[in-house]
Amino acid sequence: MDADTAFLVVPFGQEQERFLVRFDPTSGQIKYWEVMRYRGGVGDKVLWINGTWFDEGRPWANFAAEQVVYNVDVDVTVAAKGP
Repeated sequence: MDADTAFLVVPFGQEQERFLVRFDPTSGQIKYWEVMRYRGGVGDKVLWINGTWFDEGRPWANFAAEQVVYNVDVDVTVAAKGP
């Protein structure tokens, strides 16, 4: 749409869902997204903004990370062994 806004088209069964996504112009990270979604997969679609059901006004989930480690060495031989 513009330098900081895009529509993301996602397959959904035989249809397609359109997400509106806005990016922070400085960091390039997503700062806002909205989509019409089925709550629980049934009924009428409800507007979902940044993980919040519009008619409830609160996030459906909260996540916290205790530690994030970047650019670490990974032993690929462990993955190659399988279960």
